[in-house]
Amino acid sequence: MLILVLWAAAVAAGCVLHPLYRSRPEGRLAYAFATRGSVWLGFVAGSLIIGGMISGVQTEDSPANAFAMVGALVSWPFMCACACIFALPFLYLGRLVCAMLSEGGEEAADGRPRATARPASQEPPARPVRERAPPRRPWSLIAVLIVLAGLAIIIGLAVPRHQDSIAGRRSQGHPNRGKLGAIRHALSVYQGDQGGAHPASPETLLVDGKYLAVIPTLEGLPHAPSNTVTLYRSRTPGDTGGWGYVSDPSDADRGRIFIDCTHTDSKGKAWASY
Repeated sequence: MLILVLWAAAVAAGCVLHPLYRSRPEGRLAYAFATRGSVWLGFVAGSLIIGGMISGVQTEDSPANAFAMVGALVSWPFMCACACIFALPFLYLGRLVCAMLSEGGEEAADGRPRATARPASQEPPARPVRERAPPRRPWSLIAVLIVLAGLAIIIGLAVPRHQDSIAGRRSQGHPNRGKLGAIRHALSVYQGDQGGAHPASPETLLVDGKYLAVIPTLEGLPHAPSNTVTLYRSRTPGDTGGWGYVSDPSDADRGRIFIDCTHTDSKGKAWASY
């Protein structure tokens, strides 16, 4: 809101200061400062809007969220350009009105309107030759600093949120799947030693610590941390938040262990489906 107020003030100042543009050097400087300030404040306002859009994007991995992120990044230059260009009509309108008022109010020294007619034989006076100022670089140091400030705003709003999301996925998703893989590896080694036989329960792997020292604890699920193993007749999760194990010898999934949670992870996949 502060940026928008400053932008509106800069636009208004540019319109008010235009009558002093040609009469006083300080007026010319103030007018140039107001016009450039309105344009660059519009640039910063556009950066803030895009940064807010990016920070509001959900962090789950889905096509819709990815499309929203890419759309926000692509529309950033367009939004900044629109914010800058929006100030131009007000500035030019102020210049036009001030020019019309200054031309309409001009009078001769004796108080009468200045005559516009001249004899046909009289040649119009030659216009004074104005020295052309050397071309100015389009990108000054101030412009570069403001562009970098806009980029810093976007990065500062968007990057921390998505870094937290990535860290959360690493701390919640991968460790649980790694623990699941460790138990399945221990079951595979047990089967190899026992001629293909499955244990009645994963807790059998803990005997003498030969295959597994402890049953890993599941964390980061929408349940309390747990390493409890629940035996099932089939691979139908009961959503206990612990481990599920198919112990029925007649079931095709006999000896299958899974995460007993029906909730989904950051990829939208149910934990029990791993």
